[in-house]
Amino acid sequence: MNGRLWVNDPDCMVARPEIKERETWAAHLEGYGGVRFSSDNLAALDRRGLELTRRFLSQPQHGQRVGGE
Repeated sequence: MNGRLWVNDPDCMVARPEIKERETWAAHLEGYGGVRFSSDNLAALDRRGLELTRRFLSQPQHGQRVGGE
């Protein structure tokens, strides 16, 4: 991975406090529907960053069923 994936990948959550637009980015990703992953060091996230990341990673992808429904 040459660094480009993390910069250009539209379904990668970045919720570090240094990311000024992390709320906007999280909202964008929630509607995107691609593969969901985070590039942050989870142990280094603040409370809000963890909340955003948990919410994002726990949502089903578009077309995915929840609870075997």
